[in-house]
Amino acid sequence: MYRRAVVALMAAAVLITSGALTANAAGGNGAKITTREVKGGQKTVLAKGTYGGGELAPQSGPEAVSDHAPVANRSLSSRANATRMGPGLSGIVATSTAVTTASGDTTFAGINHHEQRFQVDGGNQWSLEPPDQALCVGGGYVFEAVNNAVAVYDTSGNQLAMDSLNHFFGYPVELDRSTGVAGPKQTTDPSCLFDPSTGRFFVTILTYDSDAAGNPLPSGTNTIDVAVSSTISPVGSWSITHIDVTDDGSNGTPSHPGCPCIGDYPHIGVDANGFYVTTN
Repeated sequence: MYRRAVVALMAAAVLITSGALTANAAGGNGAKITTREVKGGQKTVLAKGTYGGGELAPQSGPEAVSDHAPVANRSLSSRANATRMGPGLSGIVATSTAVTTASGDTTFAGINHHEQRFQVDGGNQWSLEPPDQALCVGGGYVFEAVNNAVAVYDTSGNQLAMDSLNHFFGYPVELDRSTGVAGPKQTTDPSCLFDPSTGRFFVTILTYDSDAAGNPLPSGTNTIDVAVSSTISPVGSWSITHIDVTDDGSNGTPSHPGCPCIGDYPHIGVDANGFYVTTN
């Protein structure tokens, strides 16, 4: 089921600044790579084997006892059905727009695993595969988000800023590597767009409340978080809105049968009338 919401943007600014944190990997070769429970029992499985930097698995939570091969981060609600039919196209005629030639480099390297794992939040990050990328371009900038980091580039591919997804949205680290204790907020599923009519970047994520092992709390509380750049430049202040999508009647949310539910993999769009969010 898709749910749609029009977002009222509120001022709670955070800041991306140029530059990046650096961290050194600790430990020896042969350590397990990490895994994380997400989405009410669905498992995001992380890269198997050893990492050249010698990553250490925490001694608590599901990471301490499991070592899995990578799998696709596929929604539990996704079910193939050969007989499924939609309502068809609306028939509304749209005006064709001209194709314009792109400027800048045609390709450049985005956020890699080493950067998202070791070079943001002092290395207090999960190891995550696949990276669930979001990418949007406008105003001479390229904004990229992955699980779980964000970066800003110019159109020639020069990186101007980088941050963790948790810090960008104002949350504590997702995993304290010194203790093996996960943070209270786990972020995932980024999407972004640049709206040329307002000259702003929009970024959404799903955030769920977690226990010390990174698993969702029994309450199932989670939010869709929306960040909007204050200017046409994504290197600067952003306004953040948190939308509770637990939908079990708590905290003013609708009471839907079978919930608490999650705002899985939010996608966004804009038109002349508003800003829209859909979820699985």
